[in-house]
Amino acid sequence: MPTDCLWGGLIHREMTVESFFRILEDSIISSATIMIIMNAAGLFSWMLTREQVPVHIANYFISLTENPMIFLMLVNALLLIVGMMLNPSAAVTILAPILVPVAVKLHIDPVFFGVLMVCNLAIGSLTPPVGTGLFVASSLSGVPIEKVARASVPFLAVLLVDLLILTLVPGIAMY
Repeated sequence: MPTDCLWGGLIHREMTVESFFRILEDSIISSATIMIIMNAAGLFSWMLTREQVPVHIANYFISLTENPMIFLMLVNALLLIVGMMLNPSAAVTILAPILVPVAVKLHIDPVFFGVLMVCNLAIGSLTPPVGTGLFVASSLSGVPIEKVARASVPFLAVLLVDLLILTLVPGIAMY
């Protein structure tokens, strides 16, 4: 049983005052890091909107294709790559103002598009090179990151098939 949890202190009486303050410090550092990333992403998103970058990107995407399926496949590829590099919350904050207007212009339901974005970014967060989900799984399990990454490959394959089905059959997400 983990000694560094609330249950360890309340039920099993294994938590010490020292471990409590260590947990508190770790939580504060993690929260501050996430808040800095989110604030920077929000500022970046505001700057993009102010400079009308989403409008230009929307026009660019529409000049590439007016076919919603091709657009969704391009977005899937983009979001999987971005999800590998960025925290999903920051990626949504940055990319939603850019991509949602394009999706709406192509008559793609914004709720479906949001589900698709989140699914893509979640899969990306489980994929190397950054793969924040892999690092969390590795640190919680105590298993080296290489073993966790190797073991996750079959699950990633299933998730990618699920993503393809979701993209081709939007009714699944909207049901």
